[in-house]
Amino acid sequence: MFNKQNLVDEVHKEHGGSRAGAERVVDLVLNTVREQVKEGNKVSLAGFGIFIGKAVKGRVGRNPRTGEKVKVAARTKVKFTPAKSFKEFVNA
Repeated sequence: MFNKQNLVDEVHKEHGGSRAGAERVVDLVLNTVREQVKEGNKVSLAGFGIFIGKAVKGRVGRNPRTGEKVKVAARTKVKFTPAKSFKEFVNA
C-alpha cells in the first residue's frame, strides 16, 4: 500500500531539500484540496482528475437489525472522477 509518507518520500527524492519541507508541500496540497471541496468548489487537477462535493439531504433510514427508523443527517459526499489520461495510464 502506498501512503502519505511514501508520497512525501517521493517528493523529497525528486525535489530535494529537507524531508520536512517535502512534507509541508504534500500537506499544503492535500489541505488545499480538502478546504476547496468543503467550501463547495470543484477542484480540477489536469491529468489527474476532479474532486467535487455533493450535498446529500437528510433522510429517514432503517436499522437493518431492528427495523427501527433512524434519522440520517444531511452530509456532503465527495466524488472523484479520474481524468481520461489517468485512466489510460492505469489501464495501459
